[in-house]
Amino acid sequence: MGLGRGRGFWRSRFDGFWGYPYFPLTPSPPQPGREDEAAWLADQAKILEQQLLQVQERLTELKKEKEADK
Repeated sequence: MGLGRGRGFWRSRFDGFWGYPYFPLTPSPPQPGREDEAAWLADQAKILEQQLLQVQERLTELKKEKEADK
């Protein structure tokens, strides 16, 4: 009792040759050039510097709060 799910099921499901699945090839996206990569890295460096400043400011605030509690 296969309920009609034999070889024909797989063939019609994947539409491949002799029941093998067919996966179409997709082109890979173009790789960024050196200038694009340099600009992206510079932006990332700016963002990280800003985040570091925020962390340092928060640490300073926490130290001040700790000293005020004493």
